[in-house]
Amino acid sequence: MAAPLLLLGVVLAGCTTDEPGNATAGTTTAGTSAAATTTKSVPTTTASSGPSLADVKTCDIYRELASQLGLSKIEQADKDSCYADVSASESVQFDLHPDKGLADYVKNAQTEVSETTVNGRKALLAKKALTSTSCVVAIEVTAKSRVDFVGTSNDSLDKSCENAQKVAKAVEPKLPK
Repeated sequence: MAAPLLLLGVVLAGCTTDEPGNATAGTTTAGTSAAATTTKSVPTTTASSGPSLADVKTCDIYRELASQLGLSKIEQADKDSCYADVSASESVQFDLHPDKGLADYVKNAQTEVSETTVNGRKALLAKKALTSTSCVVAIEVTAKSRVDFVGTSNDSLDKSCENAQKVAKAVEPKLPK
């Protein structure tokens, strides 16, 4: 009940009694009613507007690309991560890092990191990222955010990197720009 009263108060506050008579719309020199003229407010956009990394649904993207990439057993690992099998001995995990950019990537002593690009975006390729046969492709979304594709294999570093790169290239167009 308070909201309608407040609205009524705002409407009444806009009226004055300085001049007696009835309020009517005036006419312009072109003969059109001033009441017929409307203005439209258009929100401005900036380079940072649009979808954010928080809007990305990792498993939804994996499900959409499953047949193209040969993904199976797609499972949500946590709210920012999805896991999928590529074969019985290979998998790729898709991780969102909304508050960590490429500069924040932490490698271990055995990790071999090189700069690369994925579909024109800045990225890192990290061989031996977690184990001697794991590989990470980290793609920059903004200077302070990234996504990682972690390829793992029971026996092949090359296969892990191949899978991580293939999935990263397919998913990249679906990431915020």
